[in-house]
Amino acid sequence: MIFRPYSPSSLVQYQHCPAFFKFKRTIPQTSPPTPAENVGKAFHRFQSQMAWERLSGRSDMNKIFIDASAGLTADEQKRLKSLVYHHNFQYLLPAFDSSNRDIGIERKLAIDEEMNTCDFESKTAYFRGIPDFFWVINSEKKAVLVDFKTGAENPMYFFQIQCYSILLFAFYPALQEIETILDFAGASYLAQDLVTRVKQIEFFEKIRGMIGEIEHRMSLDDTKTGKHCDWCELKKNCREWKKKHGFKFMGSI
Repeated sequence: MIFRPYSPSSLVQYQHCPAFFKFKRTIPQTSPPTPAENVGKAFHRFQSQMAWERLSGRSDMNKIFIDASAGLTADEQKRLKSLVYHHNFQYLLPAFDSSNRDIGIERKLAIDEEMNTCDFESKTAYFRGIPDFFWVINSEKKAVLVDFKTGAENPMYFFQIQCYSILLFAFYPALQEIETILDFAGASYLAQDLVTRVKQIEFFEKIRGMIGEIEHRMSLDDTKTGKHCDWCELKKNCREWKKKHGFKFMGSI
């Protein structure tokens, strides 16, 4: 299947717009990243490096910021600085205070269609993702899973972190529950939830149903547009958008 393996973000893309989902996976992309995307990636670089530094007993915040912000414009650096220096990261400290923990920093996780773990690049990979940060408390059969967000709150983010929890349950068979935390850095707000193994196995069945629907609709070339055409950077090359607005399409999708 050309669309496999799936990821939490790709399923979110499909729910927003099937045409956008297909376009992203069949046509080489040349659009430059937006300022918001640049800042978001830089923030994730900062968080990742801070975590590795803390694990090694070091934490030079200013140096990490300089490295993470390399290549940003002045306005993007200003936005990144606001996110980094005005956000409270104290809730992450328990991850580093005990040896009875397994810490994951942007770790690549993948499973096959039967929820068995596999290599991230394996041909059998069915569903995969790279959680921002997690730690496993082995003695409590519990984990804490964190996903950093630099934009406004979006209901799809809650779906996304639920998907990441499926991967954690597959890789850690002893886990019974996961505390999920959506960290909205721009708003200094944490959205927390608790998910159990039983519930996430049921959730994975829903994911498999969703993927089955995607592959069926893609085989029928059923690629309706979503509700965000006005700001979509791909609309000029989108057959569905042109059909909707009465233009003649001269492309392949």
